[in-house]
Amino acid sequence: MDARLRLVYDLLDNDLCENALFITERLHALDPDSSSWTHLLSLCCLRLGRPSLAAEHSRERGLRGLHLGCSYVFAQACLRQKNYSEGITALRQAQPLWTEEHAVSERFAPDYAAVNRLLGKLYKASGDMKSAINCYVAAIEANPFMWDAFTDLCDNGVQLRVANIFKLRDSANSKSDHGKLTKSAPSEMNAPYPATKANSLRAGQSFDSGLREAMQQPFCISRNDAPVGDENMDTTETRNVRSVSGDVSMSHSGIAIPSLSKKRQRSVLDGPPTEVTELRSGPNKKENDVFSSRYASSSLTLAPQRRSARLLNQTAPAAGLTDRSTTESAMARDAFKRLARPRNPVRPVERKTSALNRAANAIRSSAAAGGRDPKVTGPSSPTPVGKPGHPGRMTSVAAAAAALDQEKLQALMNLLLKLGAGYHHLSQFQPQACIDALSSLPPEQQMTPWVLSKIARAQYEMMAYKEAKATFQVLRKIAPSWLEDMEVYSTVLWHLKDDVELAFLGHELSDDHYLAPQTWCAVGNSFSLQRCHQEAIKCFRRAGQLEPQLAYSYSLLGHEHFEAEEYGEATTAFRRALQVDPRHYSAWVGLGRVQERLGQGEKALKYYRSAEKVNPNNAALLTYIARILEKMGKHRQALSYLRRGTELEPSDNLGSLIRLQTARLYLRLGQPLEALTDLQLVQQMAPDEPSVHFLLGQAFSMTGPAKRGDALRSYTNALSLDPSNETIKDAIAMLGSGH
Repeated sequence: MDARLRLVYDLLDNDLCENALFITERLHALDPDSSSWTHLLSLCCLRLGRPSLAAEHSRERGLRGLHLGCSYVFAQACLRQKNYSEGITALRQAQPLWTEEHAVSERFAPDYAAVNRLLGKLYKASGDMKSAINCYVAAIEANPFMWDAFTDLCDNGVQLRVANIFKLRDSANSKSDHGKLTKSAPSEMNAPYPATKANSLRAGQSFDSGLREAMQQPFCISRNDAPVGDENMDTTETRNVRSVSGDVSMSHSGIAIPSLSKKRQRSVLDGPPTEVTELRSGPNKKENDVFSSRYASSSLTLAPQRRSARLLNQTAPAAGLTDRSTTESAMARDAFKRLARPRNPVRPVERKTSALNRAANAIRSSAAAGGRDPKVTGPSSPTPVGKPGHPGRMTSVAAAAAALDQEKLQALMNLLLKLGAGYHHLSQFQPQACIDALSSLPPEQQMTPWVLSKIARAQYEMMAYKEAKATFQVLRKIAPSWLEDMEVYSTVLWHLKDDVELAFLGHELSDDHYLAPQTWCAVGNSFSLQRCHQEAIKCFRRAGQLEPQLAYSYSLLGHEHFEAEEYGEATTAFRRALQVDPRHYSAWVGLGRVQERLGQGEKALKYYRSAEKVNPNNAALLTYIARILEKMGKHRQALSYLRRGTELEPSDNLGSLIRLQTARLYLRLGQPLEALTDLQLVQQMAPDEPSVHFLLGQAFSMTGPAKRGDALRSYTNALSLDPSNETIKDAIAMLGSGH
């Protein structure tokens, strides 16, 4: 690998983007035709927040699809610059580079799932939701851990079977095997070297199957690349001495074997080994590594024995006659045993070259006197080497490691399944189901900021504002710097009329996150609660400027304009919120309220029903629809909506309002007994509400003369709570006259 590439990769891996940019500029100037330098140069600019410069560098190769990395960086820059069409074109032009036939293994090059995720974001931003959804689905099918693609699908209102998404897929069941889902090799962000064929995720291979295959090769150390001995030594001398005193000896499996201590080395030369096994070392067939089983049970790890020392024993067996597969398996078994023990750090050992040479010369002279070839050991009976190693031993260990990793991935996938189910329920406005799903998580997961924020949002959707406030307070205690959903927290405090806590939240966020849109939403809600509408409007506008894609800020701005009776500006703000997020039901409700205030009942009903399609489980919205239907004289339809609202089990305040509205409809329909049932329940929850006692009086008076006393008592209670109400006085007068 090019040392210059490795240098830039190391800088990027350590997030030293300024240094990487400077070095890459120099290298790109030296070789302007290199796509790799162009890609890395544009990548550095993108990471430094300079999308215009990144697009400028990568445009030529990226827009034409000549280099996948350039196309990917160019598309990311286009997304930030809102140049969506060119970003889509660049990725489509480079499509042959991330298909099954053209797998890419270059560092920082995206895989199939990453490209589809980016395409989905570009299509969504350009308004092509159908294509965006298709790209998100392809990304998740290729990699089920692509969480943000899943959340984008949920945010777009797509109905999903979450159980079918978050599960590990075998390559046999993957659509990629049929050519529909192809992906390139993933970038190894933490490795200084590019992905190799052995550990890269090939096209047409599922995520988990690729990992499983890679785990079959747990040892990736190259024997030829491993440092052994002192490189400054003479070559011939090193070959003879390394086996005894080299720093590290490499076994056939590529595992580094520490050398023996000086004392143990001398014992090897002094005494003959009882069991010897010989291996040929690497491509050099003349170099042999010999391990003595005499030291297999020693606490010290074994070092290969020198040939001259081996010849000291005339009865030593010819290890080269041993079957190679047997010796390799035995070596692997011993290597795994050594891995299980704690090893002492490797220390260099002094080389006694003169003593070794003298010993070798003595051996050669004695061998020559006996008429023997000093390179060949004498014949002897085979020495037992224990049970022969099984060739599948290493494979079984690797398979066990792969199975363990598979279990870890499956545990993570099970966790994502519960989190995904909760998020999907929340996006479908099923808050109780969301809380149930997230409550099934382990306690340590339930106390994470993301889970707490989603539980609080679900409680907010249920209008359980006190519970939502308590959850948000726990979140603020655990993660004071957490920003996500803080605009919802401020709205919860607004509904609870907790002006002190809301003002404190606004001050805290202003101190720590002055330029965050959530901060200005909180400050705006604080001004709104104090009825400072113009100040609140300024804050909400500032939030929209800081984050144009935050629909919630435009919705708050619209409601504030509505409270200030600025209906034109309110309509504009609500429409802007819907441009950002068509599923933002609060904006639909705001448009309906504006039209209802202007006396346009039909238009108001249309907007309310649009909101109902998005969120059919909002009890307050159902009361708005029932109110319009009641004004239009459609009492039966209005009553059905109110019954639905009651079945949702809203909070006490909203439940009282729904039952009060239901009782009023029953009285209009001439059903006083049904009205009495609801009114008596409301009386228990709101005993000091004059309208409740007034309606009770009407219901009693409609049941007949027998209940006139109860009717008079209810009217009297209502008048005592509201002495200036002329309607109550007129009702008492009519009751006294016998009408």
